[in-house]
Amino acid sequence: MVFSTATPADFHKETYQRIARALQGHTRRCVISILDLYRKVQKRLRELQTRGIELLACEGEAFGDLMRTFVRAANENDMKVFSCAEEIDLQPFGIQPGKCVDAEYISNVFGINVTNKKDPSQRKACGCVISKDIGMYDTCLFGCQYCYATTSLERAKINHKKHDPDSPSLVGWHDAEPEPKRFQQRTLWKGSRMSI
Repeated sequence: MVFSTATPADFHKETYQRIARALQGHTRRCVISILDLYRKVQKRLRELQTRGIELLACEGEAFGDLMRTFVRAANENDMKVFSCAEEIDLQPFGIQPGKCVDAEYISNVFGINVTNKKDPSQRKACGCVISKDIGMYDTCLFGCQYCYATTSLERAKINHKKHDPDSPSLVGWHDAEPEPKRFQQRTLWKGSRMSI
């Protein structure tokens, strides 16, 4: 969620309730996340200011009211709300800490067992278990100003043109089996080369 002059708390209330109604019977879980101001998105967020869009704080009773609205709308539509890597404790509102890659959920839905070990490469508040990311940076064309996965919309457009729906890869064509590592020549000290 991004709180701004274009997307204040009331925008999120109305949008969430509409989406929850539309998804009734089709989903049981909703994972919410509040904007993290990553350094690489701060420049784009500053660019929004030139268009008259300012970031807002949503705190105190307004924030609590928004979270309670989410939970109420979710309950009315047979869903549960979870949070994603939030430092703030949302449990008093009925929102449990969630995991995008949740071992218990995967086991229940797909009947397979996966590790319960937390992914060490994720943020401290992230509860996801170890997994392999099949996505790729700079491939989405939505152009969201707050997105950390797209650093260049132009690069994303170029990558999108390289997409082949028949390929085993998201961009280009790469065999599913990894290629053997090729030996490279590196200089270890002046006048000597060694293959590693």
